[in-house]
Amino acid sequence: LAVSMVEALVKDQPDSPRKYLRSMFREICVKDGYASPNELPEAGGMTRVRDPGDGQRKSRIVEVPAHHLLRLFDSTKAINAEIVPKETINIIIQETLGLVKADRVSLFVFDKGFNVLILTASNMTKPIRIQPGQGIAGTVFQTGEVVNIPDCYQDSRFDQSFDKATGYHTRSLLCMPIKDFEGACCGVLQAINKEDEGVFDDVDELLMGHLAQ
Repeated sequence: LAVSMVEALVKDQPDSPRKYLRSMFREICVKDGYASPNELPEAGGMTRVRDPGDGQRKSRIVEVPAHHLLRLFDSTKAINAEIVPKETINIIIQETLGLVKADRVSLFVFDKGFNVLILTASNMTKPIRIQPGQGIAGTVFQTGEVVNIPDCYQDSRFDQSFDKATGYHTRSLLCMPIKDFEGACCGVLQAINKEDEGVFDDVDELLMGHLAQ
């Protein structure tokens, strides 16, 4: 049942995914209640993802395993259930860490008053600020395009100063804009270093993209 709800979400691509899911969830709760996870089919669904290559929306079919769809549904519910902004940020970070199996996740929120992006990360106790256009996250904020980089040190947009200051080594990176209901960019969600020195794939883009909506 959860799979069918999320498949409907990615198929219909509503303007407001949160309202869409909440509406469906309420209707099903009233009518039938939840389905057990072990009732879900083992085969993945077929859905469409965005090709980040040229900034335009393209369609290509990607097979998404059912357990990924269920995990996305649970993550979306957890985020939507939280109404306190600071706690919402922490939940988005933690859900993204588990969802795409990243070593670190950063969430940048745009402060219009100071024209800066405020960074909150899974490995940081205090936020820091960067300028729009600074590094890959700042570039994604300005362009509104998804960036998926298998090797950051081969990309001229990557700002190495953070690694040099902390001793951390960034390898792979998936970064995408967070847009409000009017389509304006209001932040950036970024996952760093896929588990086992891997790279982020189409399924990671799809799942993280729905958390960023």
